[in-house]
Amino acid sequence: MTRYFQRTINENQNLDKGPLTLDQLVKYGKEVLLPATLDQMIKYNQEVLLPAFDKRLERFATKDDLSSLSMKLVPLEEFDNFKKEIKEEFSELRSSINSLTNSIDGLVKTLDKLNTEYMAIKNQISRHEKWFEKVAQKLDMKLEY
Repeated sequence: MTRYFQRTINENQNLDKGPLTLDQLVKYGKEVLLPATLDQMIKYNQEVLLPAFDKRLERFATKDDLSSLSMKLVPLEEFDNFKKEIKEEFSELRSSINSLTNSIDGLVKTLDKLNTEYMAIKNQISRHEKWFEKVAQKLDMKLEY
């Protein structure tokens, strides 16, 4: 018994290669009537449609997947305890970071004071050198460094 059914394919597609894949049906845009026997339709369903459905069904969780997932889940009480521990650790971490920030701030202040003092000493030495040069000129002496 011969039947006709509608498939979407490209005109250039070689129709003698066997049943079309689901991707080919979606990909091509021209509509063509092709003769198909019941055997060809059954073969097409088994070779193309069923594997395509199986691929889509692979994405869904099975009973085994769900049971293994339920074993991995922790009880609510244990999760609450874990949450409290994490909060405590973050609190300790926050206080540690604050103390380190304060220490660094103290070091920066000390460094700033030392830098200011260094600049003052450098200027004072520069003034002293100028004075020594003036004294050396008046005494008619040459300074050696």
